[in-house]
Formats: sequence, C-alpha cells, structure tokens
Amino acid sequence: MWKLRKAVFISIFLAIGIARAERVEVFSEGKTINFYLKENTQSMIEFPEPIAQVITSYPEGVASYSVSDNKFFFLLSSFWEGLVFVIGESGKTYPIYIKEVGDNQDVCLKVESRVSTFKMSISSKMEEALKQLLQGKTETGTEETINTTFFQDKKIIIKGNKLFRFTDGFVGIEGEIENISKGQVIIPITQISIPKLVAISIDKEVLNPKEKTKAYLLFIGN
Repeated sequence: MWKLRKAVFISIFLAIGIARAERVEVFSEGKTINFYLKENTQSMIEFPEPIAQVITSYPEGVASYSVSDNKFFFLLSSFWEGLVFVIGESGKTYPIYIKEVGDNQDVCLKVESRVSTFKMSISSKMEEALKQLLQGKTETGTEETINTTFFQDKKIIIKGNKLFRFTDGFVGIEGEIENISKGQVIIPITQISIPKLVAISIDKEVLNPKEKTKAYLLFIGN
C-alpha cells in the first residue's frame, strides 16, 4: 500500500553528522534518479529546492526517512528496492529508485536541476491520482476496459487492461508486464521510456520466461 506522508519534521540525523562521499546527478523531466543504498547505513539526497512532500511504497518497518528543508535522509533496515517520489515546493516530482548494493553506496547524493518559480498544485493532484490508481478506482473520473500495448522490447512487453481518466489531468493504467524472452529478466523499471509517463509501480521485479506481474502506470495529460 502506498503511504502518503507530509514531510514536515526535522531530521535527527543533522545532530549526528554524515560523511560527505558526494555524488552529483543532474535531473531532467522524465528521468528516474538511482539511489544506491546499503542496509543499516544512513544516506542523504540534497535537492535543489525545499521538499514539500514524500510518497513512499515500501512495507512498514522496511525503511524510514526524514526531511529537513531540501535534504532527504533515508535508512534501509532490510532488503527492499522500489520507487520513492519526492515532490519539491515548485511542484516538480523527483522519482527516486532505491537500489540496494553491497558496496559503493551513496552516502550523499546531490541532485542539480533548474527549478521553475511557477508554483503548481500538481503535487497534491499526483498524490491523489496515485492513491486512486493503486486502489483500482476513480472517485470523480471515468474508467474503461482496454487492450493496449504501451511498451515492448526483446525481453518484456507492457500491456494495459484498464484505463482511469482522473479529472485532475492524469491518466492511470492498470495492466501487466510479461517476460517474453527465453531467460529470467530483471524488469528495467528505470529504463522504461513512454511519453508523458510520470510514475510506474510493479508487484514483482524478477520474472521467469512467460511469467507476468501486475503493473500500474501514471501519465500526465489526456
């Protein structure tokens, strides 16, 4: 279940301090930021703007986070890989893909980006659209049954079974991803490129030949 939390509390890690093994990544719209972590090791991302909200999808007890201004502190307690959405005060959404590694983890990741001064309400709208999509319903929009292929390469195919048109300008797709190769594949969630795609969530990351997993895709626009 997606947990929606207001990022308003101050990080206790500021008093402890953190090593400055810094990596810099330039963010652009449509890009997912990889965040390499090691279990029980505190890591931080520094964003180019203050953080307004954080949307997480990890099970309770697996990880924890805190926020102070433009800094996002994350602690992974047990194995988990997946997406976390950090939303800045400008309305810009930064998709963060948590990837567990044994060594060479990010201690401090600095994200650089040009931030628009135009304030948008997209963050709260995206939050509500994500929540409804993952619950498989739309409160004020419409839904319809579809049979559409959204992505295909030599290893996987993504098909949509149900479409949700939300009144706030987002379109959600409930569907599935199938392994069409002859070997086991790890779904390259950070490399899937579909126009206007702003979020994707999957139930299972590793698929055997012909195996399928449920997928949720959120698009901006009509």
